[in-house]
Amino acid sequence: MVLSGTNMVMFHKDDPQRMEAAWSLAKFLLRTDNTARWSAETSYLPVRKSAFGHRLMVDKFKKFPGLEKAYQQIEYAFPEPREVAWLTGRAIVEEEALQPALLGLKSPAQTLRHAATKINHQYGLAMGNPWISMILLLPIIGLVLFLIIKSKL
Repeated sequence: MVLSGTNMVMFHKDDPQRMEAAWSLAKFLLRTDNTARWSAETSYLPVRKSAFGHRLMVDKFKKFPGLEKAYQQIEYAFPEPREVAWLTGRAIVEEEALQPALLGLKSPAQTLRHAATKINHQYGLAMGNPWISMILLLPIIGLVLFLIIKSKL
């Protein structure tokens, strides 16, 4: 599982009032109740483990059986790679596999084969090196399947 999503940055300023305001906002956003609400309403991962026990998250897990197991995979997650190949491959998968599969235009298998072929051609692998495709597609295959199953519930 790859972690990705929203990031927050604070720039150092010489103005102490601005820095205090920035820290206040960061503390507000990182509170368990706020990250639980963010996660429950958007399906982004919460930024604190304590959010998993919050009432809003517990209610969401009851509403969508199996979702808690998906969230528990965070224990095995790692930051998203920042290599050009990863970012290009991810864009291809999102645009040419994930979206057509979710819209029901093609089957997940068809869209993933198409994306793998395009990724292989992008990197001059006309013979179709399956390892390149698998490395780039595995995390997204799981996401596609999860979203398709979730949409049918």
